[in-house]
Amino acid sequence: MKKYIFYIIFLILLNSCKGNDNKISNSYPLTIERFDKFFYESTPNDLFDLKKTYPFLFPEQYDNKVWISRLNDSVQKEIYSEVNRVFSNLDNEKTEIQSFYNNFIFYFPKYELPRLITLISDVEYENRVILADSLLLIGLDNYLGSE
Repeated sequence: MKKYIFYIIFLILLNSCKGNDNKISNSYPLTIERFDKFFYESTPNDLFDLKKTYPFLFPEQYDNKVWISRLNDSVQKEIYSEVNRVFSNLDNEKTEIQSFYNNFIFYFPKYELPRLITLISDVEYENRVILADSLLLIGLDNYLGSE
């Protein structure tokens, strides 16, 4: 009799073990916006369009002369050149961030993920990554390495 009870319990337990249908999908559409490239590969004539697309990166108290000066600054050009050399292709980083975003969406489906934008932040190591409301800003110049 004990054998039958054990057998029935075993069948019930075996039947209750099913595959996990809650799998993390790889479907979140991740876009990394390279503001650093857009800005440093633009001309002063392109500033209006950039300001329209990225108004949060162009404070109103600064005149266009500031941004034109930044475009023509040799130090800024050198930093951009190095950032572009090191981060010419963000495929590995995108894969890692994509994985994080997919996991995050799986566990917090109602949360809206931020827009991801890379930029050059004048090597502000205290503000390497800024999460503000619906934006995730990453200063790539902070991750160039020790060379």
